[in-house]
Amino acid sequence: MRLVTSCPACNAAFYVSAGQLKAHQGNVRCGQCEHVFNALDRLAKVDDAATFQPADATEAGELAGVAAPVTQQQVTQQEHTPPYENAAPDSAEIAPAVRPILAEEAAFKLTDFSLPGKDNILSPAMMADSVRDKAGVERRRKPVLLKLLLTLLAAVLILSMLAQTVYFLRTDIAARWPQTRPQLEHACQLFDCKVELPKNADLIAIDDSELEEDADRRGLIHLYLTIINHAGYSQAYPLLELTLTDTYDKPLIRRTFKPEEYLSDGADQTPGIAAKQNVRIKLSFTTDNQAIAGYRLFLTY
Repeated sequence: MRLVTSCPACNAAFYVSAGQLKAHQGNVRCGQCEHVFNALDRLAKVDDAATFQPADATEAGELAGVAAPVTQQQVTQQEHTPPYENAAPDSAEIAPAVRPILAEEAAFKLTDFSLPGKDNILSPAMMADSVRDKAGVERRRKPVLLKLLLTLLAAVLILSMLAQTVYFLRTDIAARWPQTRPQLEHACQLFDCKVELPKNADLIAIDDSELEEDADRRGLIHLYLTIINHAGYSQAYPLLELTLTDTYDKPLIRRTFKPEEYLSDGADQTPGIAAKQNVRIKLSFTTDNQAIAGYRLFLTY
């Protein structure tokens, strides 16, 4: 006896084995129309020697080389009894063993499950192969699409973070890598910003200074000093804060000079103070005839 099941969608019939049914609780996929169904619901036993008579010549041609047509078949129906339990059916539930096939009845298209698919005869597929059906393909496409969207979102976030980092650290980047300054300045034209020179007051120092009164004009004072940039990159010119004191070192006059005030006329501030460069400054001012005994200098930004 051989086990046979048929597809409820297209009525195609297939040989199946107890092991195949047990592997997935009887669930199979039709190799003809890809409909998934439970083979146990439509399971039958057929004698090895018994085949069937096809309904017409067309069906007989489709089955050529698979099963030889005869005049009768013997089918014993099992209702919801798994074939792998080795349980014999009750004799009262057995259909008539032999009866002729009527021409108007739909004939089983028996297909040997062990044979490869050929001559348009397909084999049933087990549930383990269901990932290859249309629903399975859609289920696989959704995670792939989700991963792609997440990847694109992560790339956009990373690029946004890099852009913000460059924007806020543009001065330091241009200082450490001067070759990037033209590109940064071009980008700032689009975002209405400036690439300023670094302003690290800890690396700006006064080397020496001297305060002298003008010999020809009373109340006119000349201040000489040298500014040194100890940084390994160019820096902006600092503000110069000057405090004049009396004999008790009390402040009499305090003033802050901008670079355009203490630099010579026409001096270009754009390049700043080059790395390790010294800048000599001469600054003249009046004291309103106050008696100046000392002074203090301070550089800041």
